[in-house]
Amino acid sequence: MGFPSILLGLGLLYLSSAQGAADLEVGCKKSLISTRIVGGQPASEGSWPWQAGLSVFNITFCGGTLIDKKWVLTAAHCVIELSKGYDKILVGLGDHQLMNPSNNSKKFAIRQIIPHPRYTISDNIYDIALLELNDTVEFTKYIMPMCLPESSVKFPDNTSCWVTGWGTTQPKEELKPPPNLQEVEVSIINKYLCKLVYNLINTEIFPSMICAGNLNGGKDSCQGDSGGPMVCKCDGNENWLLAGIVSFGASCGIAGVPGVYTSVAHYADWIQLHIPHIKFSDCTHESNSVGQNIPAFSVGHNTMLFLISVKLIFF
Repeated sequence: MGFPSILLGLGLLYLSSAQGAADLEVGCKKSLISTRIVGGQPASEGSWPWQAGLSVFNITFCGGTLIDKKWVLTAAHCVIELSKGYDKILVGLGDHQLMNPSNNSKKFAIRQIIPHPRYTISDNIYDIALLELNDTVEFTKYIMPMCLPESSVKFPDNTSCWVTGWGTTQPKEELKPPPNLQEVEVSIINKYLCKLVYNLINTEIFPSMICAGNLNGGKDSCQGDSGGPMVCKCDGNENWLLAGIVSFGASCGIAGVPGVYTSVAHYADWIQLHIPHIKFSDCTHESNSVGQNIPAFSVGHNTMLFLISVKLIFF
């Protein structure tokens, strides 16, 4: 049993800064990020050119990732109840300031929504969906696709990744987007330890999920970031890949409680079924072997009390 479907996502605490995007030759072999300042600043315009925003009546409710000239990847829970009325949904690309869009941003209507056929609103598994755009996207230095991992790619524990979105920046804030696109650095969390934490609130962690965050708290995704990208760099080469899709979590930035992301590599075959020409990238053998050393992790007294309270609230 997962969290209620009303949980629209998870939202960035402790934000960071990145330099603008490079030229159009930049792809998954080279990071677009040349400067990072963790702990307080929004992203620079053009730093994350694959970031998409899903909006209805000018209200952005979820994120997504541009993966091809006509396709965006997002979370199924963002669109499952809108799959038959998607004519009102617009996909924004190249956006930075939602309330003050620049000439670098474009809006696209949706031709079709393809949620995973096994996704249901009563559970968290299969939380992935494809959006086909009505028009072909023209790539610029502000609008570019993100590379996808092959099904064999695994991201080792402690891999540094980045999550972006317009979600809330404090866990108790109302669902009010920040003025600029936000970014936060997170780390891949050991799956076994993640399972232990979520077992306390009767939530199962499946192989198709990735856990990430900061075990000291304060860095996470939050309400409004759902469907957005988590991108990670391979250990053994220069590939930057779309590792995860923001899916769910117990809260935002709580110490010892990771956020949970849909593993994109796990659904590579499903994506290719619908986009036969899509390209996938790999990591070297170093990145394909998950580390055996379990990082130091403990669920403290306060975290235990929090988890118990969450169980009482949701169940």
